[in-house]
Parts: sequence; C-alpha cells; structure tokens
Amino acid sequence: KLFKKPYLIAIGCLILALLPLAILGMQNYGNPAGMILQNFAETAYPKMPLSSYLPDLLKNLGYFVPILFLFTIFSRARDNVPNIIWDYMIITSLLLIFVSQKYERFLVILLPAFVVIAAAGFMHLIQNMRKAKTAIVVSLAVVSLLLAYYNMQDLKAEKGNTEILLDAANFIKNSGCDAVMT
Repeated sequence: KLFKKPYLIAIGCLILALLPLAILGMQNYGNPAGMILQNFAETAYPKMPLSSYLPDLLKNLGYFVPILFLFTIFSRARDNVPNIIWDYMIITSLLLIFVSQKYERFLVILLPAFVVIAAAGFMHLIQNMRKAKTAIVVSLAVVSLLLAYYNMQDLKAEKGNTEILLDAANFIKNSGCDAVMT
C-alpha cells in the first residue's frame, strides 16, 4: 500500500520539503540532521506550557477554519481525508508538544494539513446543505474579508518594524562584510 502512486507522491513532496534543511545541515554542521539537532538543543530551555500555543490561535486561523476542522472530525467528512494527512498532523503535533519552547509560529508546519481537513468538512457541509449553500459560502466570504482587513491593519501597525529590518539589511549589504551575526 505504501508504494501506491499517491503515497509515493506524498513521500516525494516530504523529501523535497526537507531537502533544504538537509543541505544546510550538511554545509554548516557536517550531517543532514545537524541543523535540526542544533535548533533542538538551543530550544531546550525555557520549558513553556502547552497553552503557549493558544493566545491568538483562533484569530490567526480565521475562526471558521477551527469550526470546520472540528466539524470534519465529528462528521463522516473525516473519511474523505487521506490517512497520510492525519498521520502527518498527529506525528507533527506530538513532536511540537515535546519541544520545550512553544511559540505560535511553530504551528505553521501544521497549517497545510489543518486547512485540508477543514476544507473536507466545508465540502461535506456544502454538499449536504443544498438550501443553505449560498448563505454558507457568502458568510465564509464575509468573515474571510473581515479577517483579511484586520490582518492588513495589523501589518500596517507593524510597518515600522519592517522598515527597521530593511534598513538593517541595506546597511549590512552596503558594509562589505561577508559574515553577519544575528
């Protein structure tokens, strides 16, 4: 079963996604897992509670995505999600639980699986709610636009930080120095 075309494609995509880490590990640490091991050692302290992942999670995911995710889990829509996506999500979640430092940005690695699972719930909902189909799609579009607007406002508020980083990058680029400590 593992050598069927969809699994081979998924394994190939995973290898391609991890290849840059392996190449950087070989270049900088002498082994393919060197970068991962170094980061693991550096993030071993301080130990943070599991709740550190949660402060802005609903806002960052768009509110309706977690609802659709839960709907998928508790409905027959979960049968439409390939097992490899579930396996990826479970294994990655377990790994993130054991990392000592727990920042929301670490959850980015779970977003593709999370969205695919939520999309399966959305498709199941649309197919089974023929009369409310338009209302569901319109309400999701409105919520998406509102979230996009508020996220753009957050980006504008953080514009000063971006300008500082760009100025620093330009300074380094023009300094003629070939190595930089960050």
